Amino acid sequence: MKLAELAVIKAALEGLGKQKLPIWYEIAKNLKAVNKVLNDANEVRQDLWNKYADKVEGTEEVKEYMGEPGTPEAGKPYTKITDKDDLKECMAQMKKMDEDDSYEVKFHRILASRVSAKDLEGVYAEPLIDVIFVETEAKLKAEAPPKAEAPKAEAA
Repeated sequence: MKLAELAVIKAALEGLGKQKLPIWYEIAKNLKAVNKVLNDANEVRQDLWNKYADKVEGTEEVKEYMGEPGTPEAGKPYTKITDKDDLKECMAQMKKMDEDDSYEVKFHRILASRVSAKDLEGVYAEPLIDVIFVETEAKLKAEAPPKAEAPKAEAA
């Protein structure tokens, strides 16, 4: 799965989590698994950014800038990549992460009949069909793919 697909699944699980459903435990368990992969990917993104970000002169410490008055960043520290080649390489590696479809989560599958259709909002249930919600016991017992970690940043 791609990160964007996992983000849609996360949003659906969060939406369902706000409803009073008998499958609250399975929702929470799946949300925890999705968050782990998304958080790992975000850590890799931050490491990539820091790898290419401007450094304090003579060190490997990431340089912080202060937001200018009148901007959304006013008074807040931020980092940036001013070297165009470094920015291009960082963005290329992040794009590669976004396009990678090998992210996998070991979902806790739920038999759809455990929840009444009247209890579910379709906008939340639709992305979960055949991923988490399954129609038959056979699909419920089918082996879920093993959990994968976010890919590591490539060395330059």
